[in-house]
Amino acid sequence: MIDTIYTGRTWKFGDNISTDLMVPGMLVFARRENFVRDEAAKYCMHSNRPDWAAQVRHGDVLVAGSNFGCGSSRNGSEPLKSLGISVVVAESVSRIHL
Repeated sequence: MIDTIYTGRTWKFGDNISTDLMVPGMLVFARRENFVRDEAAKYCMHSNRPDWAAQVRHGDVLVAGSNFGCGSSRNGSEPLKSLGISVVVAESVSRIHL
């Protein structure tokens, strides 16, 4: 068995982190239709941590509780990738997010 070790700052979130938090529709989709992924990432988690995206560094780790990625069918992984989150560790992931 090969273990993978990730290093980076750790950002802790609780349960039920929805894709609406990762990609807030009122901020992202209301701006313009061709909003690109890197621009959208600036608003990731804005509803509960407004300055979070500006603080994230490439290689950081996101730790969440249960039901990560619940909510709408938005692709919440895209802004996390764009911000450079290296890995998400969660107790459970919502089926819709998979």
